Amino acid sequence: MNEKSKNTFKSRKPLKLLLVKTSTPGAAYRPPRPPAVIAPLGIMYLASSIRKLFRDKVKVEVESLSTAVEKMEDIYSFIESHSPDIVGISSTLSEEIEAIQVCRAAKNLENKPLVVLGGPYPSCDPLRALTSTGADYAIIGEGEIPFTNFIKSIMNDKNIEDTPAIAYLKGKNLKINPRVFVENLDSIPHPAWDLIPINSYSRLFNMNDMPLNTPPYVPIITSRGCPYKCSFCHNIFGKIFRARSAENVIEEMSILYKKFGVREFHIVDDIFNFDGKRMEKICNMIIRSKMDISLAFPNALRGDLLTKKQIKLLKQAGCYSITMSVESVSPRIQKLMRKKLNIQKVVDNVCYASSLGMITSCFAIIGYPGETIEEMTETVDWLKKSIFDFPRISIASPFPDTLMGEHAKKLGMVPQKILPDMYKYELPNAGMGSISQDTFKMLYRKFHEDIFCEPERITRLSKILPKWKPEEWRVYGFKPS
Repeated sequence: MNEKSKNTFKSRKPLKLLLVKTSTPGAAYRPPRPPAVIAPLGIMYLASSIRKLFRDKVKVEVESLSTAVEKMEDIYSFIESHSPDIVGISSTLSEEIEAIQVCRAAKNLENKPLVVLGGPYPSCDPLRALTSTGADYAIIGEGEIPFTNFIKSIMNDKNIEDTPAIAYLKGKNLKINPRVFVENLDSIPHPAWDLIPINSYSRLFNMNDMPLNTPPYVPIITSRGCPYKCSFCHNIFGKIFRARSAENVIEEMSILYKKFGVREFHIVDDIFNFDGKRMEKICNMIIRSKMDISLAFPNALRGDLLTKKQIKLLKQAGCYSITMSVESVSPRIQKLMRKKLNIQKVVDNVCYASSLGMITSCFAIIGYPGETIEEMTETVDWLKKSIFDFPRISIASPFPDTLMGEHAKKLGMVPQKILPDMYKYELPNAGMGSISQDTFKMLYRKFHEDIFCEPERITRLSKILPKWKPEEWRVYGFKPS
């Protein structure tokens, strides 16, 4: 940061910080449809951490492009209206185009703010992110510690480049400081729920991929990090499981229940049930609290870790929808994925959850680099016969900084030039290799039709769908029989 910028920041009180999530511009201004949009938890945690440390010295605003703008063309006027000193942008790689546009809009303001990029996008490919967007700096991994240090350096005239977990360009060379993780998650204040329109998010297409049970709802995250090493997974939270205490989780839920009127919670942890005893304690505390709530797990639980006792507790705590990850039943692909899943245990647990009246979903991935049509079909045939109500097939996308990405590179399946819209969980996809796009599109459509034309699944769905109104069915792609 040059001397003029330092003096400008020092002369402004309070420092104006605008935090932006790049998810689906204009989603709140049109009928709900995919992709899913949830409250911007990452920047809400940053906001609460900044407010706790700096109080009235920093004015923090939190915005998501989903609710802040009606169309992409509004981004410049939206940024300009906030007159920020610093713009912090949280983005995924699949939102690269939006991140580029927000950065450009900020850089075109007359009073140019500092632009800091964060989230999975710069964490998995910092050189690409900084080069493509023109951001001044990027935060790698978890943001609470480095971003508060970043603000502290600005306010105290210290060298920004000493900030932990920061990435920046020196000429064409990338410089990255070592990452840091929050060891005690209870030390972070709850997300700044007062800075977002909670009810607006309840009207959008949600991550659970079905209508809400008892809106309004919010997503919450109760743990970070997953010790499993699945080849397709991100590394933003590291591989060491860290969890909020059950008491801390219930405190946040109680505040949301009493102060904000929330009646449904979607727990979006990467592996909520890794610590089974903690999960049981959270369920028991919910039951004892007498909160009348609904629970869903759209980001999936590890199905082979669950016990029948835990599934029953989840049901008693208000769980109406449970998702498990299967990914593939092909032994070769399971090995490549490093999934190491006990599929029979998953089968037993989903049958028990279904017997308790839970709506059951699962994730599967097809198109893994080098996967054959026969291997994909093996997984789809298994899904057809399974008792899952909503099997969901995703398309493998070999993101950088993943083992799957490295595997795709070795097979020559990643093109030399990666376009800004290439990393998405949809077609066209960068990692298909020997299977042509046309063949894969045909297979993808056929697989979906086969799964949802299964007579027993149709019978089960005919009992589930009446709980929703016909207009809600249409939003989520279901059609009444």
